Amino acid sequence: MGGVSKPDKAYEYEPWYKYGVGFLFFEAAIAIGVSIYALSMAFSGQAVQFKKKVTFDKPQAAVEAEAPAKEQQDHSTITVPAK
Repeated sequence: MGGVSKPDKAYEYEPWYKYGVGFLFFEAAIAIGVSIYALSMAFSGQAVQFKKKVTFDKPQAAVEAEAPAKEQQDHSTITVPAK
């Protein structure tokens, strides 16, 4: 029949084993606490706050002058190269 096996009473653990198990439980408790804190911040809307308003404006040119107009080309006459 399947299930959880019973620990062997004859096995002797190292002296540091109980401290290792205690540290793992402590670490798991910290991870659960951080997760609960992060979820509470996210659901309350406090997770993202900007101290300064962020805007993305189009940068302006250093010199705001009109570009010079292109010269008008006269296409009324056709020139043929000389032979």
